[in-house]
Amino acid sequence: MRSPLSARRLRSRPPRHDRLEPLARFIDLTTAGEEHHFVVYVEGHERPDDEDLELGMLPLEPDVHPFDELAGFVAPDSWSAMGLRTVGTATYLDDPTRVPEPVASTVLLDRHGRGVSVLRRGDRTEVVDAAGDGTLPDSCRRALGRATAPAPPSTTIVWTLAWLDRLLETWSDLATRRSLRCFAELARRHPAFDDAPPQPSVLDDPIALVGSARELAAAWSWQRLRHEPARIPLPGADLPELITAWMDDGFYARWAMGSFPPLPQLTGDLAALLGEPMGRQLQEAVLSILESADG
Repeated sequence: MRSPLSARRLRSRPPRHDRLEPLARFIDLTTAGEEHHFVVYVEGHERPDDEDLELGMLPLEPDVHPFDELAGFVAPDSWSAMGLRTVGTATYLDDPTRVPEPVASTVLLDRHGRGVSVLRRGDRTEVVDAAGDGTLPDSCRRALGRATAPAPPSTTIVWTLAWLDRLLETWSDLATRRSLRCFAELARRHPAFDDAPPQPSVLDDPIALVGSARELAAAWSWQRLRHEPARIPLPGADLPELITAWMDDGFYARWAMGSFPPLPQLTGDLAALLGEPMGRQLQEAVLSILESADG
């Protein structure tokens, strides 16, 4: 991240009550109408009332995503809080006649884990007494040395997503589609068999695949996968080890799973493409693998 010395600097005397919400509101008002993102930082918002507070706002270039700016960044010790002001467009899938409108979100977190967010739609604002989870709040938490929400207990779901994504890619290429003639051809493409070929019994039985999938997930915890990210290529979301090491397990898990389409969508789409009986066999295998992880 670039030096905060290039940021806009503002000084304000804080109120007595918790200062995150009024600070977030102030940032929202100050940047209303701006069409780019800001990284914001605060120094001294927990000092006594008779001391000045420093607020810095660093505008990002139009083509810079905030994660690209924050990935790997460690905030200076003097920063007592930091956050982001981001802009976008709201569309309403449940009401296609509704005109898309610009939105701005301000998220602010402190070193104690407290957070607040302000969502602006036009002249309307909504304040939430939490920063939420996701790539951008998680980036701020890691920059401040805070843990993010925990990862799922098992990596089973991300391996399953990688398997389905691989099958969809195989189906999408006419040159390789013909190879998907039976369930055995689906099973052999599971990441559990990347290093060693599967036993014939696994290839013939959707349920037998469960044991191999469980062993793979047991061998690869989120922590191990985070420190060896090349083991599971992510579609359009690969990160260098330096960045995955900066993340924690929860952040990396959400990033990895979020790089794929939703599991129900992937499973349903593939089942429809494969038809009977392979589509049904695939659904049975996915369900059994996920149930084994829950157990």
